[in-house]
Amino acid sequence: MNELQEERADVREKLAAAERKLADAYAELAAGHGQVAALQREVDELRADNARLNRRIGELEGTTT
Repeated sequence: MNELQEERADVREKLAAAERKLADAYAELAAGHGQVAALQREVDELRADNARLNRRIGELEGTTT
């Protein structure tokens, strides 16, 4: 191989490694977004449940909140 071929092979190898790292980063990001979305749903459900319980307490006490 001449120098140009060696350099081209080296650059292709580096590119392949960089593409693998990028794919891993995207996968990690997607997993993180899934976790954030799941936590947000849980927070929303808990807030709705708290609001429902507060309303029920108000009904039982004869007041509304």
